[in-house]
Amino acid sequence: MGQPMKKFCAVILAGDRIGDGFARELGVKRKVLAPLAGKPMLLYVLDAIRASDCIGSIWVVANQIDDLANDPAVKAYLQDKQDISIKFEEGCSSPTRSVAKVMDKIGSNFPMLLTTGDHPLLTADVVSEFCQVVSASQEHNEMDFYAGLATRSKIFEAFPGVKRTFYELEGEGYSGSNIFAMMTPNARDVVLQWGGLDSNRKKAWRMVLGFGPMAILRYFCGQLSLESAINAIAKTLDAKVDTVVLSDGKASMDVDRMDHYHIAQGFLIAQEAAQH
Repeated sequence: MGQPMKKFCAVILAGDRIGDGFARELGVKRKVLAPLAGKPMLLYVLDAIRASDCIGSIWVVANQIDDLANDPAVKAYLQDKQDISIKFEEGCSSPTRSVAKVMDKIGSNFPMLLTTGDHPLLTADVVSEFCQVVSASQEHNEMDFYAGLATRSKIFEAFPGVKRTFYELEGEGYSGSNIFAMMTPNARDVVLQWGGLDSNRKKAWRMVLGFGPMAILRYFCGQLSLESAINAIAKTLDAKVDTVVLSDGKASMDVDRMDHYHIAQGFLIAQEAAQH
């Protein structure tokens, strides 16, 4: 019988640009405080993480963190939900540096789960699935870093025709899901480098340019597999990385623009109505 799964320390990236146009359009000070079905989207993320039973503590990191920590709805939530430690940490000038900073503060409390505060359709089931797959994989092949993905077929099943950027790999499209696992101290360097790769996520072919000539050729011929792509990324990052392909396409839906906001709002209102 295997060892019980060690609980993850969760890090939620909740920062944005001050005066963010999306937040301004919604009439809120910060993006993650935008209301969805009557509740700030950050609280949906906290709910999913807390309910997963895979998390031992939570850190929320953002620039001007007091905007979040002192928000009335967030303060009321924290007062009511005291089953798990939730700490707030001031971020840095970029998301990747913010993660590195909080990793330094947490120390060697691995494994760590990383997600974002604009991920309101994240569910406890997705968090549990991701953590369980990562933990099981880690028993056989120790990795530094894992990234969650969703397939085009699963995303379209959840949201028919939604606009997404996909990495085309051997006939299937893959999209990021803003959920990651950091398993070793080497993950800190992976995070810092991943920011450079992820900046090209809206134009998948640009990310592939760093993979070497053979990988580029195979990608544009439609012959690059997910495994080969991950091997190329691992080589580029000089680290052990892997992916978890999630079963729920909703895991890919972050909310950082109005069309995604309306999709999430409609889904959550319908879900709440179905529960009553």
